[in-house]
Amino acid sequence: MLLPPSNGANILGLYSGHSPSHLILHMSVAKTLAEAGHNVTVVSMLEPKVKCKDIHLIVIPVSDEQELLIENKLKQIAMKKNTLYDTFYHLMNDMKVMIDTQYELLSHPKFQQIYETKFDLMILGWFVNDFQLGVAAKLKVPVIVDWVMGPTPGTDALVGNPAEISYVPNMMNPVSKGKIMSFGKRLNNLATHWFYKYLNGLFDKCFDEYYYEHFGMEKNLPTIKQLKQNVSLAFVNCHLISEGPIKPLVPATVQIGGIQIKDTPDPLPKDIEEFLSSSKHGAILLSLGSNIKSSSVKPELTKIIFKVLSSLKQNVIWKWEDLDNVPGNSTNVLYKKWLPQDDILAHPKLKLFITHAGKGSITEAQYHAVPMVALPVFADQPRNAAIMQNSGYGFSLDLLTLTEDTFEAALREVLENKKYAKAIGEFSTLYRDRPLTARQEVVYWTEYILRHRGAPHLQSPLVHMDTIAAYNLDIYVLLIVILAISLLITHFLLKYFVHKVFSKAVPSEGANILGLYSGYTPFHLILHMSVAKTLAEAGHNVTVVSMLEPKVRCKDIHLIVIPVSEEHQRIIENKLKEYATQENTIYNAFDNLLNGLKVMVDSQSELLSHPKFQQIYETKFDLMILGWFFNEFQLGVAAKLKVPVIVDSVMGPTASTFQLVGNPFEVSYVGNPLNVIQKDEDTSFGKRLKNYATHWVYAYLMRQFDKLYNGFYNDHFGMERDFPTFDQMKRNISLVFTSCHFISEERIRPLVPATIQIGGIQIKDTPHPLPKDIEEFLSSSKHGAILFSMGSSIKSSSLKPKVVQKIFNVLSKLKQNVIWKWEDLDKLPGNSPNIIYRKWLPQADIFAHTKTKLFITHAGKGGVTEAQYHGVPMVALPVFVDQPGNAAIMQSSGYGLSLDLLTLTKETFEAALREVLENKKYAKAIGEFSTLYRDRPRTARQEVVYWTEYILRHRGAPHLQSPLAHMAAIAAYNLDVYALLLVILAISLLITRFVVKFVLLEIYKRFALSWLKYSQKKKIMSKKKTKKKNMFITISSKIF
Repeated sequence: MLLPPSNGANILGLYSGHSPSHLILHMSVAKTLAEAGHNVTVVSMLEPKVKCKDIHLIVIPVSDEQELLIENKLKQIAMKKNTLYDTFYHLMNDMKVMIDTQYELLSHPKFQQIYETKFDLMILGWFVNDFQLGVAAKLKVPVIVDWVMGPTPGTDALVGNPAEISYVPNMMNPVSKGKIMSFGKRLNNLATHWFYKYLNGLFDKCFDEYYYEHFGMEKNLPTIKQLKQNVSLAFVNCHLISEGPIKPLVPATVQIGGIQIKDTPDPLPKDIEEFLSSSKHGAILLSLGSNIKSSSVKPELTKIIFKVLSSLKQNVIWKWEDLDNVPGNSTNVLYKKWLPQDDILAHPKLKLFITHAGKGSITEAQYHAVPMVALPVFADQPRNAAIMQNSGYGFSLDLLTLTEDTFEAALREVLENKKYAKAIGEFSTLYRDRPLTARQEVVYWTEYILRHRGAPHLQSPLVHMDTIAAYNLDIYVLLIVILAISLLITHFLLKYFVHKVFSKAVPSEGANILGLYSGYTPFHLILHMSVAKTLAEAGHNVTVVSMLEPKVRCKDIHLIVIPVSEEHQRIIENKLKEYATQENTIYNAFDNLLNGLKVMVDSQSELLSHPKFQQIYETKFDLMILGWFFNEFQLGVAAKLKVPVIVDSVMGPTASTFQLVGNPFEVSYVGNPLNVIQKDEDTSFGKRLKNYATHWVYAYLMRQFDKLYNGFYNDHFGMERDFPTFDQMKRNISLVFTSCHFISEERIRPLVPATIQIGGIQIKDTPHPLPKDIEEFLSSSKHGAILFSMGSSIKSSSLKPKVVQKIFNVLSKLKQNVIWKWEDLDKLPGNSPNIIYRKWLPQADIFAHTKTKLFITHAGKGGVTEAQYHGVPMVALPVFVDQPGNAAIMQSSGYGLSLDLLTLTKETFEAALREVLENKKYAKAIGEFSTLYRDRPRTARQEVVYWTEYILRHRGAPHLQSPLAHMAAIAAYNLDVYALLLVILAISLLITRFVVKFVLLEIYKRFALSWLKYSQKKKIMSKKKTKKKNMFITISSKIF
């Protein structure tokens, strides 16, 4: 080197990840630096496979419990197909243990001793542990980030690599090296780039909290944002010249792909060397990496793999962890718990590598020119495998759908077709052709950072720029505004007006009404059937199509039940059971809905093609009422029947129903399903900001759903002639029924006339008599009674058995009688004289009983409404969707208490029950609410009848439609107006600046000119005075 080396520096390697393959790469960096003469200390939670006597190794192992949890999570991943999106889903949901263990490491006594040593540099093994940058800050040393893959948006942000989205594919969008991305690929690349950025943002928030929890008390410590903006260097495990993609990189990105590969392979263990050398037809290596154990693979797949491998003429070395339980015995198969993979791949007899397609394994195989058959599992593996196959280095197969035939065919193709060995041999030559080896890069750049004390001059300005400046958004906004003004001017010049003609009103007696209620939730159907029953009792001919047998019956309703398939029903029940064991956040609810949406939408789509449903079109209807729940494409039925449509929603107005009738989004003070704002809650700046953000997230989700629904709509109705589009149907809804009463229960907000509140529609004016056994049980309750129901979607048996047992133990000891809704009467939680179980209950009638003192509920909208109507206090155990929000509002309103079902303890449950039963404030508060709730000019039933007949009388009542329902977002939000005002303001400021500058310049000129004239005049006067003075002296001298 030209510059003097930084010999003997004290370097800390902090490698706290859970992946053995990651640690191999990190330890290769540490070993390289130790061999270069530096004093390297490594902290890890795993025993490394790469050893070096010159490294001071500190192993702080993860607890057995956490290790088992991580292994189980990885085993679950191996049992099902995982796209990169699935992997990120698992990361987001299962990451807590990974982050927690890396966080706890920092407080370990052995780690605390680190601060007693003086270090010159820290190298951070980077994987969901950004908060550990605080260690470098506390040690007051520069930091290098060591990343196990190529550049990602995360590493690019650390050092300022630009995001070249138009031609550089990201890790979610595999494109072969040198290929130009099509429009679709570029669009996908943009979307996935921002998706990745979004995920990074979520992680950043998490890391911020961990950072401030651990380092927040340190004096004069920089923020985590400042630390991330001052990372000295990023080591990335790639060689883009050979691997691709070609992209611009700042100098602080150093490529060290292949760092783990030895220049000269180590001698193999004797048994492996002999086994390979004796392989007349070559040998095969099978390894699924270090994260997923081979025993985690489904047994039937393992049998297929063994059967094929044992039939080959090649010898096979199989990495298998449990040597006491091997897949089978064969003379050509050798099992080993751990393998020197790099050294084996370097052996001349090795002809094929069966791999999980992890980055490290792919790199080693490519370096040694060994063709591959990939069985990717998760993370970046599917992408790596796809690129490997597209590059011609082998084949990629789906592990979960692997068959004997496909596996054997792939192996024989790669083994016998020389094109794969040729292609990967050419790559190997290219991969090795570098000015500096990976090890030389590591030593040089590490010592460069040491020499230049962190080398801040390497930092790209992009690291310190905000997003607006980095992406030139302010410039683009100005260009868009100018373009928008030009388009608006053109639009107004071409615009013409069409006059609407309103038809005359006609009576609506005895109308034929179709109720299309194809949702899965029994309680939703109760609300919808209550509307249908009300109309039937008012004299209308009502036909109802449903996929469930309704609990609400009416002899005057023509009922058509087209049940969901048994397979779909099983999937739905399993999903609901899964929801009952998850943390009950609204975000989880939406995540579950997104994941379980396919079966929900598919079955509602299939309903439209059912022969029994097709007969609907043979009947003449006057109106359709659509039960609104993930089925907007069914609006096409109304279009085909040529009738107006009323939407019946089981919740209050949301963004999706707002847009149907043109309700304004009062984002500054009205919440949304992702951000509940309670009735009397103050809206601070932070809350309004959150509401604004979640509003647009929700709106975005709705737009994605609309795209999905539009596809189903076109599938079913696209061939119809003169048919309105899906968007046109949504903009011509006559009316929306919403299950609410804002005056009493919701935040006051403006509503258009086409929004009709029918909260409590399912509640009878006069309760029905109860079944005899329930009536006697309630009447005999000396201390009052409790009703316990988790609703109709979640079966009580779906709850965790431990939770059920806790609930039973508490309820059985109370002096009150308990009626418990429990579906499986053959398997009860327990027997107690104060508890009766029923599969189904007349819930509203039980609430109306004077002895009912408490309702234990899942906080579904309907159950809460009925309890509030009858003045019954509650203890809520919310599960999913809107239930947590309902429970929170109920508790803050003073009508009861809300508990977390998943963390329920006997003590907290019993305390909550006793508090609500014995403290009269809850009954008083909900009693006052009940009075307010019932105080209406018209009952819910009267509203339904009046407004339905109003729509019939006025043939859809188009005059009720708000103009907002037909306006584009630009017009609806006055964006064009605001843009024009901004332009005018900008122009005004420019003109003002010019005028002020001009005036000041003129003043300056005049002042300067006046001063010049004055100065000249003064000079002239001075000369005259001097002249006169001289003359006076001359004259005086002559006189005297």
